[in-house]
Amino acid sequence: MRDFLFELGVFFVIATCILALNVVQRWLVETLELKTRQGLVLSLLQDWMLPRRAFWLTNAGPMGVNPDQRIHEDARKLCELSADLCRGLGCRRPSCF
Repeated sequence: MRDFLFELGVFFVIATCILALNVVQRWLVETLELKTRQGLVLSLLQDWMLPRRAFWLTNAGPMGVNPDQRIHEDARKLCELSADLCRGLGCRRPSCF
C-alpha cells in the first residue's frame, strides 16, 4: 500500500507538471496570435486608408464590399495559421498537442 501511494504521488506530480506546461503553451500561443494580429491589422489599416483608397474600393465591385470585415477575417486566419505552425515546429506528430 505504501508503494502504491508513493507511485500515486509521483503520478500526480507528473500530471501537474504536464498540465502546467500545457497551460503555459496555450497562453504563449494565444499571446503570439494576439500580438501578431494587432500588428498586422494596424499595418493593413494604414495601407487601406491611403488617400483615394475609399474611392477605389467603392468602384472595385464585390472585392471592395466590407473591407473592415475582410481585414479582420484575413488577419485572423493568417495569425492562427502562423501560431499553429510555430507551435507545431517542435513536434513530429500532428496529434502531439
